[in-house]
Amino acid sequence: MALAIFRIKPAATGSQSVKVTKEKSAENRAALIKTAARMFRERGIDGVGVAEISKAADLTHGALYAQFPSKQALVAEALAHGLARSHASMTVPKPHGAPTLSDHLDLYLSLDHRDNARALTIVAAMMGGVAIARATAKSRSDLSDEIMTAVRRVLGEVGGEGGEPRN
Repeated sequence: MALAIFRIKPAATGSQSVKVTKEKSAENRAALIKTAARMFRERGIDGVGVAEISKAADLTHGALYAQFPSKQALVAEALAHGLARSHASMTVPKPHGAPTLSDHLDLYLSLDHRDNARALTIVAAMMGGVAIARATAKSRSDLSDEIMTAVRRVLGEVGGEGGEPRN
């Protein structure tokens, strides 16, 4: 029987983390928000986990939790992102002038919008299922506030049939 003796170095006491620049951190955060918003629209909040979101954004699970303390925090950011995108697309001038309430209703109630998960607004996707019912009271309150803000914006900026902004 042979006996081998090896010198074993003690393990490092602290794990070394890779430093991420502020710019890269901001890019990672934006990628996670954009990816989460898309996946929540397509599959609902309960239909996707943080591991799937991280992978789809080409990031690690740890990168997600470095940006967001919880899935609910990511949901809130994705909601705000989705509402901002919806608002921007809703207020783009049409060939006949400012978008009217009829323009919005025609789009929202169209078969294409109904049948295309990618076309859904994030609010519509989040309202489906029981995800909101299981959300924290703060998340439900934040969602309600965001929806009311969006409605007030649209009512204030969307003109009537003649394209006149409402006051």
